[in-house]
Amino acid sequence: MVSQDICADQEEQEMVHIVDEDDNPLSAISREEARNRKDIIIRAAIIIVKDPEGKYFVHRRCATRKRYPCRWGIGCGGAVHVGETYKQAALRELEEELGIRDAELELMTVFSYRSEDHSYNSEVFHIVWKNRIIMHDLEMDYGGFRTVSEIRNMDKKGLLCPDTSVFFRKHIDTGRKEGTGT
Repeated sequence: MVSQDICADQEEQEMVHIVDEDDNPLSAISREEARNRKDIIIRAAIIIVKDPEGKYFVHRRCATRKRYPCRWGIGCGGAVHVGETYKQAALRELEEELGIRDAELELMTVFSYRSEDHSYNSEVFHIVWKNRIIMHDLEMDYGGFRTVSEIRNMDKKGLLCPDTSVFFRKHIDTGRKEGTGT
């Protein structure tokens, strides 16, 4: 188990770029400071993990998470550090959060999220994974593979993180007819 104090210290030392709408770097700040600022855009890498049957890995964020505690996310991801590419950050996040090493990532799409709470530009990668997943116990307290229909039901109940909900509706649940739930 990793100490929360160690994780907090790492966040204070990790640097991320503040970027403009077009993803051009403007300056750099600590990840912790970025988390507390609501008026900036940062970079994030997102990884969608599917099993060979086409189900998506979903996880419940730990109650101790500062943003969206106990809400559900799809896959994993996090801030891109200064000096990293989106792909390098995605590989790091996969290993840190899910214990997945040496994954063959494919770029799925780019995605920008804007809210009063936080904003980011991202590259979204995907992998098909059939091996064991080892979740980081300070990030997630539950995870498993779910069908699009099961995730849609979670979304209808308001269980997904707000950014996850937006991404799911725009890029995964594209066959749904608005208002019908099918």
